[in-house]
Amino acid sequence: MLRILGIGNALVDVSVFVHDDSILEKHHLYKGGMTLIDEETEKVIEQEIRGMNPQMSTGGSTGNAMMALASLGTRPTFVGRIGNDELGRFFRDAGTRQGICEKLITCDEHTGVANTFISGYGERSFGTHLGAAMGLKADDITEELLGGCDLVHIEGYLVQNHELMEKICLTARKLGLKLSLDLGSWNIVEEGDESADVNGRQYGKCHDGSCKPGGQAYVCGADWQRRTGTFLQGCRHEAGNMRKTDYL
Repeated sequence: MLRILGIGNALVDVSVFVHDDSILEKHHLYKGGMTLIDEETEKVIEQEIRGMNPQMSTGGSTGNAMMALASLGTRPTFVGRIGNDELGRFFRDAGTRQGICEKLITCDEHTGVANTFISGYGERSFGTHLGAAMGLKADDITEELLGGCDLVHIEGYLVQNHELMEKICLTARKLGLKLSLDLGSWNIVEEGDESADVNGRQYGKCHDGSCKPGGQAYVCGADWQRRTGTFLQGCRHEAGNMRKTDYL
Protein backbone atom coordinates (compact mmCIF):
# COMPACT_ATOMS: atom_id res chain seq x y z
CA MET A 1 0.00 0.00 0.00
CA LEU A 2 1.28 3.47 -0.91
CA ARG A 3 2.50 5.34 2.16
CA ILE A 4 1.37 8.96 1.89
CA LEU A 5 2.54 11.97 3.89
CA GLY A 6 0.71 15.29 3.55
CA ILE A 7 2.10 18.73 4.36
CA GLY A 8 -0.30 21.63 4.82
CA ASN A 9 -2.07 24.18 6.96
CA ALA A 10 -3.50 22.63 10.11
CA LEU A 11 -6.83 24.44 10.34
CA VAL A 12 -10.13 24.00 12.10
CA ASP A 13 -13.14 24.72 9.89
CA VAL A 14 -15.97 26.70 11.47
CA SER A 15 -18.87 26.36 9.04
CA VAL A 16 -22.15 28.26 8.81
CA PHE A 17 -24.91 28.48 6.20
CA VAL A 18 -25.61 31.92 4.73
CA HIS A 19 -28.63 33.14 2.77
CA ASP A 20 -26.90 36.04 0.99
CA ASP A 21 -23.48 37.56 0.36
CA SER A 22 -23.67 40.32 2.95
CA ILE A 23 -21.06 38.90 5.33
CA LEU A 24 -18.74 38.15 2.40
CA GLU A 25 -19.05 41.69 1.11
CA LYS A 26 -18.60 43.19 4.56
CA HIS A 27 -15.27 41.44 5.08
CA HIS A 28 -14.17 41.54 1.41
CA LEU A 29 -14.06 37.76 1.03
CA TYR A 30 -13.74 36.05 -2.35
CA LYS A 31 -17.05 34.43 -3.22
CA GLY A 32 -16.33 30.76 -3.89
CA GLY A 33 -12.67 31.20 -2.98
CA MET A 34 -10.31 31.69 -0.05
CA THR A 35 -9.33 35.02 1.50
CA LEU A 36 -6.70 35.40 4.21
CA ILE A 37 -7.84 37.53 7.15
CA ASP A 38 -6.01 38.98 10.14
CA GLU A 39 -6.60 38.13 13.78
CA GLU A 40 -8.78 41.18 14.39
CA THR A 41 -11.14 40.27 11.54
CA GLU A 42 -11.21 36.67 12.76
CA LYS A 43 -12.41 37.84 16.19
CA VAL A 44 -15.14 40.00 14.60
CA ILE A 45 -16.37 37.11 12.44
CA GLU A 46 -16.33 34.77 15.44
CA GLN A 47 -18.75 37.08 17.22
CA GLU A 48 -20.96 37.57 14.15
CA ILE A 49 -21.49 33.86 13.46
CA ARG A 50 -21.94 32.79 17.08
CA GLY A 51 -25.72 32.77 16.70
CA MET A 52 -25.65 31.00 13.31
CA ASN A 53 -25.18 27.45 14.66
CA PRO A 54 -21.50 27.13 13.63
CA GLN A 55 -20.19 23.59 13.13
CA MET A 56 -16.57 22.73 13.88
CA SER A 57 -14.48 20.16 12.01
CA THR A 58 -10.86 19.61 11.05
CA GLY A 59 -9.90 21.38 7.85
CA GLY A 60 -7.14 22.47 5.51
CA SER A 61 -7.08 20.94 2.03
CA THR A 62 -4.28 18.49 2.82
CA GLY A 63 -5.76 17.74 6.23
CA ASN A 64 -9.06 16.87 4.54
CA ALA A 65 -7.26 14.66 2.01
CA MET A 66 -5.49 12.76 4.78
CA MET A 67 -8.79 12.30 6.65
CA ALA A 68 -10.34 10.85 3.49
CA LEU A 69 -7.41 8.48 3.00
CA ALA A 70 -7.62 7.34 6.60
CA SER A 71 -11.34 6.61 6.19
CA LEU A 72 -10.41 4.27 3.32
CA GLY A 73 -8.27 2.20 5.65
CA THR A 74 -4.82 3.65 4.97
CA ARG A 75 -2.65 5.21 7.66
CA PRO A 76 -1.44 8.51 6.19
CA THR A 77 0.81 11.01 7.95
CA PHE A 78 0.06 14.71 8.32
CA VAL A 79 2.66 17.42 8.93
CA GLY A 80 1.53 20.84 10.13
CA ARG A 81 1.66 23.42 12.90
CA ILE A 82 -0.93 23.99 15.65
CA GLY A 83 -1.29 26.10 18.76
CA ASN A 84 -1.25 24.82 22.31
CA ASP A 85 -4.96 25.54 22.70
CA GLU A 86 -8.39 23.93 22.55
CA LEU A 87 -8.60 24.08 18.75
CA GLY A 88 -5.15 22.54 18.40
CA ARG A 89 -6.11 19.64 20.66
CA PHE A 90 -9.35 19.23 18.71
CA PHE A 91 -7.38 18.98 15.45
CA ARG A 92 -4.87 16.48 16.82
CA ASP A 93 -7.45 14.27 18.54
CA ALA A 94 -9.80 14.14 15.54
CA GLY A 95 -7.01 13.06 13.20
CA THR A 96 -5.66 10.49 15.62
CA ARG A 97 -9.11 8.95 16.09
CA GLN A 98 -9.46 8.67 12.32
CA GLY A 99 -6.12 6.83 12.06
CA ILE A 100 -3.78 9.60 10.92
CA CYS A 101 -0.21 9.65 12.16
CA GLU A 102 -0.03 13.27 13.30
CA LYS A 103 3.41 14.91 13.12
CA LEU A 104 2.33 18.29 14.47
CA ILE A 105 4.56 21.12 15.64
CA THR A 106 3.01 22.83 18.66
CA CYS A 107 3.59 26.51 19.44
CA ASP A 108 2.15 29.33 21.57
CA GLU A 109 0.20 30.95 18.71
CA HIS A 110 -3.51 30.32 18.16
CA THR A 111 -4.47 27.39 15.94
CA GLY A 112 -5.58 28.52 12.49
CA VAL A 113 -9.28 28.83 11.65
CA ALA A 114 -11.06 28.64 8.29
CA ASN A 115 -14.43 30.39 8.60
CA THR A 116 -16.52 28.62 5.98
CA PHE A 117 -19.63 30.29 4.56
CA ILE A 118 -21.89 27.86 2.69
CA SER A 119 -24.51 29.22 0.30
CA GLY A 120 -27.91 27.67 -0.35
CA TYR A 121 -26.54 25.85 -3.40
CA GLY A 122 -23.45 24.53 -1.64
CA GLU A 123 -20.81 27.02 -2.75
CA ARG A 124 -18.17 27.58 -0.07
CA SER A 125 -16.31 30.83 0.65
CA PHE A 126 -13.49 30.96 3.17
CA GLY A 127 -12.19 33.65 5.48
CA THR A 128 -9.01 32.06 6.80
CA HIS A 129 -6.80 33.16 9.66
CA LEU A 130 -3.74 30.93 9.42
CA GLY A 131 -2.50 31.55 12.94
CA ALA A 132 0.02 28.92 13.99
CA ALA A 133 -0.11 27.22 10.58
CA MET A 134 1.67 30.17 8.99
CA GLY A 135 4.82 29.42 10.99
CA LEU A 136 5.63 26.19 9.14
CA LYS A 137 9.08 26.84 7.65
CA ALA A 138 11.77 25.23 5.53
CA ASP A 139 13.87 24.25 8.56
CA ASP A 140 10.99 22.05 9.76
CA ILE A 141 11.38 19.79 6.69
CA THR A 142 13.99 17.10 7.17
CA GLU A 143 14.89 13.77 5.62
CA GLU A 144 13.89 12.11 8.89
CA LEU A 145 10.45 13.74 8.73
CA LEU A 146 9.75 12.59 5.16
CA GLY A 147 11.49 9.24 5.50
CA GLY A 148 9.30 6.15 5.50
CA CYS A 149 6.75 7.44 3.01
CA ASP A 150 6.38 6.84 -0.74
CA LEU A 151 4.56 10.02 -1.74
CA VAL A 152 4.57 13.56 -0.35
CA HIS A 153 1.38 15.55 -0.95
CA ILE A 154 1.70 19.35 -0.73
CA GLU A 155 -1.11 21.78 -0.12
CA GLY A 156 -1.46 24.35 -2.89
CA TYR A 157 -1.87 27.16 -0.39
CA LEU A 158 1.81 26.72 0.49
CA VAL A 159 3.09 27.63 -2.98
CA GLN A 160 3.61 31.26 -2.02
CA ASN A 161 6.15 30.20 0.60
CA HIS A 162 8.93 29.68 -1.93
CA GLU A 163 11.59 28.63 0.56
CA LEU A 164 9.35 26.00 2.14
CA MET A 165 8.25 24.64 -1.22
CA GLU A 166 11.82 24.38 -2.45
CA LYS A 167 12.91 22.50 0.67
CA ILE A 168 10.03 20.03 0.38
CA CYS A 169 10.68 19.39 -3.31
CA LEU A 170 14.44 18.98 -3.01
CA THR A 171 14.19 16.74 0.07
CA ALA A 172 11.58 14.56 -1.63
CA ARG A 173 13.73 14.30 -4.74
CA LYS A 174 16.79 13.35 -2.73
CA LEU A 175 14.84 10.54 -1.08
CA GLY A 176 13.38 9.36 -4.41
CA LEU A 177 9.80 10.08 -3.35
CA LYS A 178 6.82 10.83 -5.53
CA LEU A 179 5.35 14.30 -5.17
CA SER A 180 1.83 15.63 -5.69
CA LEU A 181 0.39 19.14 -5.47
CA ASP A 182 -3.16 20.24 -4.80
CA LEU A 183 -3.70 23.76 -6.14
CA GLY A 184 -6.35 24.35 -3.51
CA SER A 185 -8.40 27.28 -4.81
CA TRP A 186 -8.94 29.08 -8.11
CA ASN A 187 -7.90 32.44 -6.69
CA ILE A 188 -4.50 31.11 -5.61
CA VAL A 189 -3.70 30.30 -9.24
CA GLU A 190 -5.36 33.47 -10.54
CA GLU A 191 -2.95 35.54 -8.48
CA GLY A 192 -0.28 34.34 -10.88
CA ASP A 193 2.21 32.76 -8.48
CA GLU A 194 4.47 30.56 -10.62
CA SER A 195 6.32 28.88 -7.78
CA ALA A 196 4.40 25.61 -8.19
CA ASP A 197 5.57 25.35 -11.77
CA VAL A 198 9.11 26.46 -10.92
CA ASN A 199 9.47 24.02 -8.04
CA GLY A 200 7.98 21.24 -10.12
CA ARG A 201 10.51 21.83 -12.85
CA GLN A 202 13.30 21.95 -10.30
CA TYR A 203 12.09 18.71 -8.75
CA GLY A 204 12.03 17.01 -12.12
CA LYS A 205 15.27 18.42 -13.51
CA CYS A 206 18.32 16.24 -13.16
CA HIS A 207 21.30 18.36 -12.08
CA ASP A 208 23.96 15.68 -11.66
CA GLY A 209 22.69 12.57 -13.45
CA SER A 210 22.24 10.67 -10.19
CA CYS A 211 18.45 10.67 -10.02
CA LYS A 212 16.66 7.39 -9.60
CA PRO A 213 14.67 6.01 -12.56
CA GLY A 214 10.95 6.17 -12.06
CA GLY A 215 10.90 9.31 -9.92
CA GLN A 216 7.77 11.33 -10.63
CA ALA A 217 6.65 14.90 -10.13
CA TYR A 218 3.14 16.11 -10.85
CA VAL A 219 3.14 19.89 -11.18
CA CYS A 220 0.89 22.62 -12.48
CA GLY A 221 1.33 23.28 -16.20
CA ALA A 222 2.07 26.72 -17.60
CA ASP A 223 -1.07 26.53 -19.72
CA TRP A 224 -3.40 25.83 -16.78
CA GLN A 225 -6.93 26.79 -17.72
CA ARG A 226 -8.25 29.00 -14.97
CA ARG A 227 -11.31 27.87 -13.05
CA THR A 228 -11.52 24.55 -14.90
CA GLY A 229 -10.90 21.02 -13.77
CA THR A 230 -8.02 20.59 -16.22
CA PHE A 231 -5.33 21.92 -13.95
CA LEU A 232 -2.56 19.37 -13.49
CA GLN A 233 0.05 18.54 -16.06
CA GLY A 234 2.47 15.79 -15.26
CA CYS A 235 6.21 15.63 -15.80
CA ARG A 236 7.75 12.20 -15.46
CA HIS A 237 11.41 12.05 -14.51
CA GLU A 238 13.17 8.92 -15.69
CA ALA A 239 16.96 8.58 -15.59
CA GLY A 240 17.42 12.33 -15.94
CA ASN A 241 15.09 12.79 -18.93
CA MET A 242 11.98 14.95 -18.76
CA ARG A 243 8.92 14.24 -20.86
CA LYS A 244 5.39 15.54 -20.63
CA THR A 245 2.59 13.18 -19.83
CA ASP A 246 -1.11 13.52 -20.45
CA TYR A 247 -3.31 15.68 -18.28
CA LEU A 248 -4.10 13.92 -15.05
